[in-house]
Amino acid sequence: SHLEHGVRGWIARRTLHRLRLADLRASAGVDHFVAISRYVARRIQKCYRRDATVIYPPVDIPERAPMIARGNDYVTVSRLVAYKRVDLLVDAFRSMPERTLHVVGGGPDLERLTALAGPNVRLHGNLPDAERDALLVGATAFMYAAEEDFGIAPLEAQARGIPVIAFSRGGTGETIRGLDHLAPTGVLFDSQDAASIVAAVDAFERNRGRILPEECRANAQRFAADRFRNEFAAFIETAWRNFDNDRKH
Repeated sequence: SHLEHGVRGWIARRTLHRLRLADLRASAGVDHFVAISRYVARRIQKCYRRDATVIYPPVDIPERAPMIARGNDYVTVSRLVAYKRVDLLVDAFRSMPERTLHVVGGGPDLERLTALAGPNVRLHGNLPDAERDALLVGATAFMYAAEEDFGIAPLEAQARGIPVIAFSRGGTGETIRGLDHLAPTGVLFDSQDAASIVAAVDAFERNRGRILPEECRANAQRFAADRFRNEFAAFIETAWRNFDNDRKH
């Protein structure tokens, strides 16, 4: 949010420090923690010294994937804010003029990214759902450079049979099967920089025949809404039963 320096940065640091202390005190009153990924569960353990049950969020899975021939263009769909690191994708593709990147989404970084982009990077801003989906399902791969707690967008892409090229830290390390898997659904890169993205795109193009649309969809099915409802309901039922038993005794 560009609050690292100056008076605003000082105010932000003091405010966040006080919020952290208040948050830590409040955490003592929590009976159970539920995390949306193992990545978040590790942070809960680090900050609060408490275990958390991991229940992945639900992802909408289309009943059937559109049967559209894949093109050679790449696409990302994102809110254009600093932590999403769309700037790294734009920088990487600027050095790959033979490849095209479509960026769908709006936000405060749109003007800056437009100035940064080369002719092979097309920033569309916010699009109607139908136009966005047409770009998405016709893409060769979905690009993702953010470090997210979970990351819904990469799974929505896989649900449509689209491979994902993503930064490996955060939830994507749990939701994308990399090239070391027998049935990969994408390519993971370990450093959040443009050079690593370029290398990941090269690796994807060398291995794209191994990444099958049906495997992408099957992987996304692990996060379907029915699974979420069942797991969350079972967790609540068990927690309530244990609480009720403790109260009676």
